[in-house]
Amino acid sequence: MSAPQYKDEIIAYVTREHLETLGALHHGFYPDRQAELYSAIARSAQFGQRAPLEHDPTNKQLIPYVIVHDDRHLFRLRRLRTQGEARLHDKLSLGVGGHIAQGKTGDAPPEAARPGDALWQGMLEELYEELHIAHPLELTYRGLINDDTNEVGQVHLGVVFSARHRGAPDEIRVRETDKMAGEWVNLEQLQADFDALESWSQLVVPELSHWLEPADQA
Repeated sequence: MSAPQYKDEIIAYVTREHLETLGALHHGFYPDRQAELYSAIARSAQFGQRAPLEHDPTNKQLIPYVIVHDDRHLFRLRRLRTQGEARLHDKLSLGVGGHIAQGKTGDAPPEAARPGDALWQGMLEELYEELHIAHPLELTYRGLINDDTNEVGQVHLGVVFSARHRGAPDEIRVRETDKMAGEWVNLEQLQADFDALESWSQLVVPELSHWLEPADQA
């Protein structure tokens, strides 16, 4: 997506300087089990125009990154070439999400809302904008993803959630099928296609076995 197409978008971000002060810029996935960094980032989030932020590594745009799974499988996405962000075309992803846009509303169920928590609300809006979800998901905040080794990662910070699905596989479906395709895969299939995953998904893969039920309990 080119800058003129999102010049009017107002999105959430935190300054890199503040994130460094918080110790929130570890490379890779950082488990934030007590949600201390989450709370600090939520309090310090600001809103600004997306266009300049896309090319400003002194600030980090906040991106909710939701990994949908059941007891044994993960819902994997393929970003098609019709999608706006050219830097991610053809990449495989485990994360559902996007920018936290000011004033955005959507189809998220009211009972899942947390008024006053912009990170949580942004996560809900993006999740329900991208997926058809037949039944409520068990949502859990997990931690942060940071990767300053590429131009996309330098201007974004991932806020990672897991979403456990207890229903049938076909009750989770991609909405914008012209931009993205979805499928359920197990850990072995995921590892086989590891090199095709976008960097954030690669960084979170080592954690995934802890979020699934052991096979003898599934």
